[in-house]
Amino acid sequence: MRSSRFFIVLACGLLSAAAAMAQGLDPGKKTSQYATEHWDHEDGLPPVQIYDVAQTPDGYLWLATGDGLARFDGVRFTVFSSLNTPAFTSDDVFALDAGSEGRLWIGTSDGSVLVRFGPRIDRLVDPDRETEDGVMAIHEDRSGDLWVWRDLGGLARYRTSGAGLVDAGLPPELAGVALPPQQIPRRSIYEDRAGRLWLASQGGGLYALDAEGLRHFTTADGLSDDFVHTVAEDADGNLRIGSGGGLDRYRDGELTTMTPPPGSPRAEVMVVSSPSR
Repeated sequence: MRSSRFFIVLACGLLSAAAAMAQGLDPGKKTSQYATEHWDHEDGLPPVQIYDVAQTPDGYLWLATGDGLARFDGVRFTVFSSLNTPAFTSDDVFALDAGSEGRLWIGTSDGSVLVRFGPRIDRLVDPDRETEDGVMAIHEDRSGDLWVWRDLGGLARYRTSGAGLVDAGLPPELAGVALPPQQIPRRSIYEDRAGRLWLASQGGGLYALDAEGLRHFTTADGLSDDFVHTVAEDADGNLRIGSGGGLDRYRDGELTTMTPPPGSPRAEVMVVSSPSR
């Protein structure tokens, strides 16, 4: 099984400009100069949109797709869906997170939260959820709490109890904060190495929560755009922020816009992924 540690930037409209700013790539080279491999439905990958990607410690790469959860071992794809896994009540898998002890957290379009632990995939019961409210982002923090950002219901924090979810309530710093609905699935909840929790909102900028309180970043503070898709930390401790305006970097309290090569149009950065924690 192939296991890789990676830092990925995916941009809409201009992949080459964004890739030139990604860690480990030479901005003087075109992306066509790098060795690449391509997989599609002929290799077993569902022929639909890929919403999220996560890698678990066993080396498997997991892909959230509109036709189930795909597992890649470096050679072949295995797809888990309602056709072969009873825990799935929707095959629209929107969100993934590699949690502690090898767990994989899974969020679907009907609001279900599932967990893969060992060979099993189970659906956790949320007694407070009454409607089909899509899970747009999911994250297990270092204390073991599970953060879920739903399309309509907004952000929630849970603790697991057996096969169920128990509402743990939001921290007081987030009480009364009007986070905009997440309109599309994105990896918008991220915890950096210092334990700071980042919330990338679609239209409301970027929030950072730590022991010192809650900070809010918008275009007025230097963000390229308030429609923030995703965040991730690189090996040097830089926080990479992908938004509708391109790629930004946050380090030591300062925001910097990562300028594309001269003559290139600005890219909309949709996904930023970093090495597994």
